Amino acid sequence: MGSRKCGGVEDNKLAAERRAGSGPYGPDTCKQGYVWREATGDYVCVEPSVRGQAALDNRQAQYRLAAVVPTSVDIQTSATPGELAVECARLVVWYHENGHRVVDDNTFDRLRIVLSSNK
Repeated sequence: MGSRKCGGVEDNKLAAERRAGSGPYGPDTCKQGYVWREATGDYVCVEPSVRGQAALDNRQAQYRLAAVVPTSVDIQTSATPGELAVECARLVVWYHENGHRVVDDNTFDRLRIVLSSNK
């Protein structure tokens, strides 16, 4: 199964080869030795130890975003509601692209379209 150094992005890339293709959960059934990561709307199969870490990461996400992702507006004082909405969408897309599925794929695609029209 390998080391845990690769992270969420690598788990996403390996998702197809870790699915059994059929079984009790249909095509999303994991191969022996893997379990669902259990992020919102997420059926990526990972090593069991990763699921616990993903759950912890998801619980802590709201506290980590501000420290990790630079914002393009001063969200404390000068941002308008429209700027805040765009910034929120940008952060969700950034987070999703970095291996953390915080929205379903349809919402993710719509946010990317909205952001591309706001440049």
